[in-house]
Amino acid sequence: MKQLARILLTAVIFSRKSVSEGLLALEDKIEELEGNFLGIFKYGMKLALDGINAQLISKILSNMIENETSENEIRLKKIQREAVIGIHAGENTRYLLLKLFSYLYDNERCVLEKYFFKDDFKEDDINDIEDVCEEEEPADVTLPFEFVKRTACILKTAGGFAIKAKSEGLLSLEDELDDIDEEFLKQGLRFVIDATDSEIINVILSNKINIEKDENVKRYYSIQKEAVLNIQSGNNPELIMHKLISFIDNSELKEISVILQDMEFFKENNFDNFYSLEKEEKKFPVHAANIIHRAYKFSGKSNNGRISAVNEIIDQTKRTGRDIFEYGMQLLISGASSSAEDMSFILTNLVSLEKDEEIKRLKTIQKEAVLGICNNENPAMLFHLLLSFLNNEELEEIKKLFSTTKFANIFFELLYNPSSSQEDIDKKQKQYNEDLEDTIGSREVIGFFNKPYNLLKNTDENLLSELIKQEHPQTIASVLAWFSCGCFSAGGIETAAGILRLVERSQESKIISTLETEYPEFAEELKEYLFTFQDFILLDTEVIKKVINEVDSFELAKALKTLDAETQDKILKAMSIQAASRLKEDMEYMGHVRKIDIEEARRGIVQIVRNLEDNGEINIRNN
Repeated sequence: MKQLARILLTAVIFSRKSVSEGLLALEDKIEELEGNFLGIFKYGMKLALDGINAQLISKILSNMIENETSENEIRLKKIQREAVIGIHAGENTRYLLLKLFSYLYDNERCVLEKYFFKDDFKEDDINDIEDVCEEEEPADVTLPFEFVKRTACILKTAGGFAIKAKSEGLLSLEDELDDIDEEFLKQGLRFVIDATDSEIINVILSNKINIEKDENVKRYYSIQKEAVLNIQSGNNPELIMHKLISFIDNSELKEISVILQDMEFFKENNFDNFYSLEKEEKKFPVHAANIIHRAYKFSGKSNNGRISAVNEIIDQTKRTGRDIFEYGMQLLISGASSSAEDMSFILTNLVSLEKDEEIKRLKTIQKEAVLGICNNENPAMLFHLLLSFLNNEELEEIKKLFSTTKFANIFFELLYNPSSSQEDIDKKQKQYNEDLEDTIGSREVIGFFNKPYNLLKNTDENLLSELIKQEHPQTIASVLAWFSCGCFSAGGIETAAGILRLVERSQESKIISTLETEYPEFAEELKEYLFTFQDFILLDTEVIKKVINEVDSFELAKALKTLDAETQDKILKAMSIQAASRLKEDMEYMGHVRKIDIEEARRGIVQIVRNLEDNGEINIRNN
């Protein structure tokens, strides 16, 4: 510890002189340095005085450190390197000391900080420090550690501080610091209150984490570091908690959930029934196929501006068990994760907790699927990205799995024609709707209740609509539901919607009512296809004018967000000059709007259109 004290003292002396007199004033001081243990510092300071830039100095000194084998020598030399870089940059002496102290073990810090951080610290104090060092030589640090209980306390404290900082500001935390028992968290929050740059905080806290040997202690401190940095950034408290628990595996989180059952976050997120991917190797292709299929489906909805529609089909059991895909999609849809960077942080941590390599690979595929959707990746490109994680044997197995499903047409088109556009894929799907030479008589429709509807899969929607439009609404509802859950290939929902558009409006309402009772999930999806926001944009100007007279101006502003200028202009032309001007101002000052809020506003407008049509005030069938 005596060498350590000498290094710190030298750094303080050089820093003070450099700050007050300039870097060149250190030339004589460098020649006075004694002791081989200061070799890195001496060499680095000479490079600094020769005008070498900090980045190159850091690289040179790091290369010299790599040749060292002793862990303690590596640490002492890293401290010298950081001292050189900090002095070269003209850092405040106190901040430099804080950074250097982050390399110290707890017992070293306890001995030395009372000397180096006192206001009247002098060079002569080194004699007293060395006497104390001889009496208290550091022993190997071994920490018996209760990860679950201590982490639960940290989560509760961090959650409370995040909420308080968000509502009352960072300075409101100052009075609460004395109640914190954990020194690491307290020091980090003190930096935040003192308006210390986040990069400096990150370096200081990361150094402390890096010198720890126990993996649980590293995780424990990492949770605290992220809490500090995220509170400083003003992140949403819910997002902060999701980031913090990403360091915790499911079995530990289950215990923590019981301890913290009174916290609002754990009330709303039931981390109890944990889902885990099965480990058997024979299951891998099945899991991978399911991930690829769902990712493509979700990606298509996201790219069409309908990401919130998948909320109904998220597997909530898997989601609460933090299955990577379902959990990630829920974070995206709910808006809890505000950026791809945050999403990547959370999901990467969860993947890293997995020990089994095969399961980890599946979870990595899930993670990449979520990130691709989060970044609005083209569905075809995302499809090929996910396939790249598979070997040839697994790909052949997945081909067999898909060959008998309604996703087969899309799968093989994407697989063998990587450059296919979505338009190309849609055209392939429409091949299923070619006219039959022999029409199906209405008398045969009743029989479809007791046998498969395979006969319909190539029937043109206009022909089929004519065939069934006189049938009972329940009969029609059953036929339409088959397009979603029967053997019809993917895309059947669009065909079902096309058929329903061709029946009488009064009949349509009865059919929808029947579907809502018997096939609620299908009914919700079908209603979204019947008339969309894109259909609204294509209506005549006079009809648009009647609709927007019923729409709240703020909701209309949200709905127009992300539309191209030409489309926005069409809506604005249906308004008075004054109203259009106000709407433009609302859109400008609104700033960033979450995708889920935009979709909600657009669904509201679509509902207004349908209400106006039901009341006979507009006619959208002839538009």
